Amino acid sequence: MKKVVLSLVLGLACMVHGMAQQAKVLTLREQAVVQDRWLKERCQNLLPELMRKEGIDMWLVIAREYNEDPVLRTMLPATLVEGALPKPVARVDAQGGD
Repeated sequence: MKKVVLSLVLGLACMVHGMAQQAKVLTLREQAVVQDRWLKERCQNLLPELMRKEGIDMWLVIAREYNEDPVLRTMLPATLVEGALPKPVARVDAQGGD
């Protein structure tokens, strides 16, 4: 029984080690490019469709200085410096509505 458990643990360790060698950790700049690409996709395709489906013409996210809302961080470019200025974000569905 001990040999079976030891074999499983060693096999799992080898598999994880092999997967870790294949995975590449992106630099911060590369991560920002990926995050901004996702943001563009969400803002151009997903968000307008959801707003039309739910009957929302405008969506406002307003954050106070040095107290950013977690939702706000998903709506701004990855390289934007957080800080002292209030950051209102408005999404308007120009195609939807009556």
